Amino acid sequence: MRPLVLWRRATNGNVLFISSLSYLSRHCGQTVTTWNALISAFGKSEEWQRALATLENMHLMRFQEDVITLNAAIDACGKGGQWQFALMILAEFGAKQLEPNIVSCSSAVSACEEAKEWQ
Repeated sequence: MRPLVLWRRATNGNVLFISSLSYLSRHCGQTVTTWNALISAFGKSEEWQRALATLENMHLMRFQEDVITLNAAIDACGKGGQWQFALMILAEFGAKQLEPNIVSCSSAVSACEEAKEWQ
């Protein structure tokens, strides 16, 4: 099951309104880089729910996620203590025909380590 579906269930289907995307779209244009920056910013501020909502909105607007996108989402989940979501996103690489890199794996391991789920 996709992490976004699980996240949606966990929040009773409420999708967060992200005004930051609107601002970035107006001033920077809507590109994969813009989406990645937003996901990364939410991760740095430990707002994993907003990072996943942004990832879902990116998908709904038919932007193709790249390795950087998924790495930022894994990192956001890890910083938010959501190691299960981090591992599910790591598992999505194959479905999206992407190859995880050292950052992908390191971020997933860090997410598990932070949650004491390293065994």
